[in-house]
Amino acid sequence: MRTPMSWSMRALFLWGSVLALCGLVPVCKCLRNETRNVTFDIGQEFNIKCGENGQTKGKSFFWMKDGVKVNSNKNSKISRASDAGIYTCVDVPNKTSFTINVLVRHEVSAVSASGEICPPDERSPDTKCLNIHEGGDATLWCNATDGYPKPDVKWFIRLEEEDRDIDLGIEGALFIRNISYHCDSLFVCKVGNYLNRNRKSQIEARIKVSVGRKPNVIITTRIDGKQKDQNVLSICENNEISFNCSVNTHPPPEEIRWIVNKDHVIFWNATHSRIENSSFSGSPFCASNIDNIITEAPAKTEALRYASITWGFISMDCVESLECEATNRFGRGRKTQKLTKGNCTS
Repeated sequence: MRTPMSWSMRALFLWGSVLALCGLVPVCKCLRNETRNVTFDIGQEFNIKCGENGQTKGKSFFWMKDGVKVNSNKNSKISRASDAGIYTCVDVPNKTSFTINVLVRHEVSAVSASGEICPPDERSPDTKCLNIHEGGDATLWCNATDGYPKPDVKWFIRLEEEDRDIDLGIEGALFIRNISYHCDSLFVCKVGNYLNRNRKSQIEARIKVSVGRKPNVIITTRIDGKQKDQNVLSICENNEISFNCSVNTHPPPEEIRWIVNKDHVIFWNATHSRIENSSFSGSPFCASNIDNIITEAPAKTEALRYASITWGFISMDCVESLECEATNRFGRGRKTQKLTKGNCTS
């Protein structure tokens, strides 16, 4: 039979409830075998007692944090965000325990964002780069690596020429669908909780989005100064022929190659360095004939948009086709110019 609660016990219980409402007792009255969340500010006293009736002396009661025994059972202050964790009070004599989940309010100090490390000429500590193919989809995200309560993530677009940000009115993840060609943008995510807002210390990350397509290669040909636009060119060995490979696709090519008869390669890389790599196995005459090629490319201060070769006295016994191949971060494009021997008079 249950023993009725005495008037003195009832009064003590009611008085304790009033004190709790007034914040004058420890922040947590934890029940056995029950886990509760308790939130602290940095610098606040950790005033939760481990032991019966608030006992703090002796070795019968002790705290463990995240499974590791805490050295002291005395009151201590929450000094840093890393003081958060799972705290367990172990009651050795009674073989019981209670657990609290300690949360510590603190502002966001760092974020991670989608994208890759930018190329050296575009690199900055707080900017990532993301390449999206024309018509493609992407999800941009920013995650706080710390901070409690949970921070907000808000998206802006940076107008660099005006040095200001436009609020997109989007929170959380930023979804991009069917993006249009040439829609390059610099997106900014601003992350923080109420502590960051109060201190005007929101953390930013920038994501530079580049939209492009694989190179569209165009070959234009001039024979003795006259432009010829034909898939198969009829030429004579005494003609001077200029072949120009141009690529106006965004972004510019990282490499342009001229491939002669599928085995002799002349190419330019992103630094505009000209390189020649031949696996040509023909006759010495043909090798000498190919050596007559004169090349031209943009100055190093310009984008690599074209590469030209000029060839005089081509031997049709050595060459049947030329191919221009251009590569950028979105893929590879190529165009072939076929050659045939015309009705030539010596």
